[in-house]
Amino acid sequence: MGRMMITAAAALALVGCNGDKDGSGNDTGASTGGDGGGCTTEVAPGYPAAGQADFYYRSALDAGLTNGDGSEVMVLKDAAGAEVAGTSASDGSTLTFTPSAPLTASTEYSVEITTCAAEPVAYSFSTSALGTPTDGCDLTESTFVVDLQGARFLEPAGVAELLLGQLEDDIMLSATAVSDTEIEMIGALGQGGVQDVCTVSLNDFPAATYSDPYFELGPQDTPLGVAGVELTINGL
Repeated sequence: MGRMMITAAAALALVGCNGDKDGSGNDTGASTGGDGGGCTTEVAPGYPAAGQADFYYRSALDAGLTNGDGSEVMVLKDAAGAEVAGTSASDGSTLTFTPSAPLTASTEYSVEITTCAAEPVAYSFSTSALGTPTDGCDLTESTFVVDLQGARFLEPAGVAELLLGQLEDDIMLSATAVSDTEIEMIGALGQGGVQDVCTVSLNDFPAATYSDPYFELGPQDTPLGVAGVELTINGL
């Protein structure tokens, strides 16, 4: 049986004790900027897209740049018009903004991007309900599903998605004990929210760090069998 190392990055969030996962944004393809007066920089909103209503509250923002010079700046404002603390960075092709703290769930925000053009590029978006506090509900009654086919794989580029497209099982996680700062987890393989009782449970997960409503588990090396090949998902 062959063996391959795969690196993965995943984040889990709790909302109302239902274990929903974060959403993903799509580039609208819209392009704005340039002023016809020598500035040819154009901006294409990336994540979130202009008008997006399900931005994940713990994500960084990004926008694509054409003919950027690295001086571009992204400013994020809340519904009251106050600037949100964070760091803006441009490499001339991608502009990012990383908030200093998680955003507020179910809230509208606005983006303003300044370039060499006379007028800034502006658009708005809203965060999804992910990030809403659980209000003390019993998390030990919940099961959370890690959708590996929807995960972001870092390396080897292109190979991980191809191989894991053949994986039918999801990793299911259940909380066995919960404190204000940690969640003890037990795992299993399953499909459609139903455990595969013919496979061994995953019992060696470290405790997940917890700050209501968000928990983070890992990184953990996790071996799985995919189409007759043993894969170790490194840093899941």
